[in-house]
Amino acid sequence: MDCVNAQNPAEAWLSACSLLASKGKKVGNNVELDNLIVLINKPLMDNLKISQVYLQTVGQEYFDRVNQLMFSTKPLKWKTSYRSRLVAWNNEFDQLNEVISIMQKKPGSKTLTCIVNNPPKDLRRVHTIAASMPCLTAIDFRIRNNLLSMTAYFRSQDVFRIGYPDYINMGKFLKETHAHILSEGTFAKEKSVGLGEITFHIVSAFIRQKDMKVVKEIINLKLSS
Repeated sequence: MDCVNAQNPAEAWLSACSLLASKGKKVGNNVELDNLIVLINKPLMDNLKISQVYLQTVGQEYFDRVNQLMFSTKPLKWKTSYRSRLVAWNNEFDQLNEVISIMQKKPGSKTLTCIVNNPPKDLRRVHTIAASMPCLTAIDFRIRNNLLSMTAYFRSQDVFRIGYPDYINMGKFLKETHAHILSEGTFAKEKSVGLGEITFHIVSAFIRQKDMKVVKEIINLKLSS
């Protein structure tokens, strides 16, 4: 199992791309690593130099897409949003609110998990609609040492195109959740819980082979040095 340990989302993206470029295996039209772990210690920090290179080479489009996936509760023309599954799973259950309520009452709980995929719908739609199953499958929260941390499980991630927006937006989502748990109960009085790290577990981390030339050029810029 390969691991990336980075200070911020931008450096995590660059390190993950570098790891795939050096150790990834060709699978179809992609270069892939199985079960990549990406740990981001300061998810709200950024590296403007790396960010600018991403925007120049990949563009704003993927940031906009991931932002919609993570924060839109309205149906998207091209995909089901993560947020709609979190606040209205199967159109009936607000699991995110339930998990936040548990956190406020039992901060040491090990049951703070939200599920994004919906097998009866997603598995059936795979036969007829491309990319119908969400890439993000589950989110797990934990409060330890007075820090709120999060683990995000992805079945698949296009690291070069989508990785950086995923890392940035999951940091925003953690910050939003943190604000909610401080709004009521014990935490509202004490304000004793800070923001922790985010861990990404990506079952199939990949880069498209047609993107590898640009990826290697970016790596050679040595932006993190």
